[in-house]
Amino acid sequence: MKKKKQFLIIIGSFVSLYIVEFLILPTLFPQYYPKTSEAENLFYILFFLMTVIEMFAISNFFLFYIIGMVIQMLLIWIYPAKGAYGLGWSNPILNVEKTIFSRETLLFEMMCVYALFLMFTFIIWILVSIIKYIVKKVRNKRKKMY
Repeated sequence: MKKKKQFLIIIGSFVSLYIVEFLILPTLFPQYYPKTSEAENLFYILFFLMTVIEMFAISNFFLFYIIGMVIQMLLIWIYPAKGAYGLGWSNPILNVEKTIFSRETLLFEMMCVYALFLMFTFIIWILVSIIKYIVKKVRNKRKKMY
């Protein structure tokens, strides 16, 4: 598959993931949004599943995933779905019972979450690269046998 096509598929999947996580799921399951542990777990699980599947099936070119994450962060900044997954919610200093949504908190939390995503994506990339290398060596060894 050509790099341009791989790039477009990966970027499209990040946009699709945003649409599912921030537009469709909060509408279908409003009882879990804006912030519950179930929704947050789903947020992380969907991201990691998509990353692993794409790295095996489409491309493990790391730069594509960095660009995809940046695009997804921009989409979240544009429309955060009323603070879905707890992103952007904060407590005022003297009132711990009242939580408010803040763009500043959203920016800080997005940076933290995506720094973790970047780190885990890098780890997944290393593992996928090693697995692909081993599989390639085993296939070449089998071809030489026959």
